Amino acid sequence: MRKRSYTDAFDRYFRLGNNLNQRDVIAVRKTVSELVKIIYPNGEFKKDDIEEILKYALVGRRRVKEQLKKIGGMEFYDVHFSYIDKESFNEEFVTVPEQGGGKLIPGRIIFKIF
Repeated sequence: MRKRSYTDAFDRYFRLGNNLNQRDVIAVRKTVSELVKIIYPNGEFKKDDIEEILKYALVGRRRVKEQLKKIGGMEFYDVHFSYIDKESFNEEFVTVPEQGGGKLIPGRIIFKIF
């Protein structure tokens, strides 16, 4: 299985959004490939199956970006991970519960003066 690659498994049905940089695209593709090898070792999957795997891969990469954002790095602040269905042209954005805001200073900080 090591020599097999399913990095292009979702290209038939989906394409990644425009806001992913090249490093993110490579990471998502490799994650999809490895998950397909584990879950569908025969290489037979349907559109719904590959969509679920693609979502998992995007969520995983998004969580990496959220951690990098906490470490600090301006290039990680404005990221919007999405994929586009090639049939319906519907764009689905992937979010995570721990997703922070896109601002350096959170809004609505209220100080009480005693």
